[in-house]
Amino acid sequence: MSERRIFVSTMHDEIDRGAVALGLGVGYVPSSAMPLIAAEAGFSWLFIDLEHNALTSRDAAEVCMSAIGCGVTPLVRLGRDDIHDGSRLLDNGAGGIVMPRVQNRGDGERLVSFCKYPPIGTRSWGGPSPHLGFPPAPASTLMTLANERSLAVAMVESVSGLDHIEEIASTPGLDAIFVGAIDLSVELGFGGDVTPPSVVESVGRCASTALKHGLLVGLGGVFGTKALPFYTNMGFQFVLGGIDYRLLMESARSRISLLRGHWQAR
Repeated sequence: MSERRIFVSTMHDEIDRGAVALGLGVGYVPSSAMPLIAAEAGFSWLFIDLEHNALTSRDAAEVCMSAIGCGVTPLVRLGRDDIHDGSRLLDNGAGGIVMPRVQNRGDGERLVSFCKYPPIGTRSWGGPSPHLGFPPAPASTLMTLANERSLAVAMVESVSGLDHIEEIASTPGLDAIFVGAIDLSVELGFGGDVTPPSVVESVGRCASTALKHGLLVGLGGVFGTKALPFYTNMGFQFVLGGIDYRLLMESARSRISLLRGHWQAR
């Protein structure tokens, strides 16, 4: 496999040229077709959710391996107590691991330890993983590449995480902060409404702190036309644009409305 095939990533390319990388959430449709659909629609990364949905590690691995061939970067969110599985998902095609509800630097260090090879973390060598292209290269070279391109992503979505954002962002080896705006708004007392000024300010503080520390910064939970204008100038580099089942429901409702309007008019 040629060198140019290693870690092909539209997401990284978009971020490198200053564009916002838009992602598609995978929660209920763990099909190998999802990366193809995402790429065709213009999404450059996937948010594969193993925290809230019934997807298995095998489901995630199959989606990840399909994504590699499309240049779409698959990020996998694990449950906090399952973050030790991060190494195994990275060995099977994940382009990064998202740890939810990161509360402090200790959480960030735990995430990094499972995502990065020594000397940064403690991830063990399991051989060339799929996105490395199985090249005949020394393990040390491949581990360096993996450390550079596989993302350790801390999800900040709580008041505790907000209070400790400075120490989280300074975690050695951490690559990105992903702000969960909806859960953060709930903890701030706004029940999922992401438009109040204090919610917007809190999300902005997370973003500016991450950028100050040279991290990538992402955003989830802001989808509506009313809320989007509050967040477009905060420096976000990757943004979750929608989740499979919600987009399917929106499309299905639109189609049923069209069909009923036609057939009932006859």
